[in-house]
Amino acid sequence: MGSRPGNRVGQAQHTLANQRLIERMRVLHQQTREAYGAHKMWQLLNREGLVCGRHRVARLRQLAGIVALRRRRYVRTVQVRQHETPAIPNRLNQ
Repeated sequence: MGSRPGNRVGQAQHTLANQRLIERMRVLHQQTREAYGAHKMWQLLNREGLVCGRHRVARLRQLAGIVALRRRRYVRTVQVRQHETPAIPNRLNQ
């Protein structure tokens, strides 16, 4: 495979296609608020008519440094109010 005449032309076309795909992925990454991973990105590209493999999308994302943001865990922001007096009176004086 490596020594065929004209093989470099095929490699050059594939490299250009990869670059175009990376640029489109960067745009979609911004449009989706950096939330989509490789699988959803692959589905979105296929819906747009850019037929490519799922593993190719994952590999190109990794090469380009495109990383989806992780969802944050729920953090309770309201603090429990400290009452001035206890809710239940201390009848035993303990």
